Amino acid sequence: MEDPMDPSMTLDGTMIANNPEVRKMFLAAALKQESAIVLKYKIPTDVYVTEKPLLARWIEDRNHWKQEGFVDYEYAPDTRMISFKTYDFGTYALLNDRHAHMPFQSWRMRPKASCCILLVQTRFIFI
Repeated sequence: MEDPMDPSMTLDGTMIANNPEVRKMFLAAALKQESAIVLKYKIPTDVYVTEKPLLARWIEDRNHWKQEGFVDYEYAPDTRMISFKTYDFGTYALLNDRHAHMPFQSWRMRPKASCCILLVQTRFIFI
């Protein structure tokens, strides 16, 4: 049985028509008769995930992250697996909304041996 995936990021005709960059990527691949590469990754258990993470790709010539260059992004919270299709090799990252657990109730930083510890407390979690 397949894992239940969130279909909210599945590519459809509207997304291709409304996004010239995605349309160009798929047309070029279709002309070359190439198939997209399916990438899968299991999020480690020590990474705290409360909602579907955002996926982004590093755009080297623009020097920033963009949420483009991939399709059919899915996240299965029960297995912590993400998968997506792409025609581009590169650096990908999972992003989390930085305001997801605001406001912080408290935070403190203290030294421990040759390193430091950052403690953050919100109404949902204590890290």
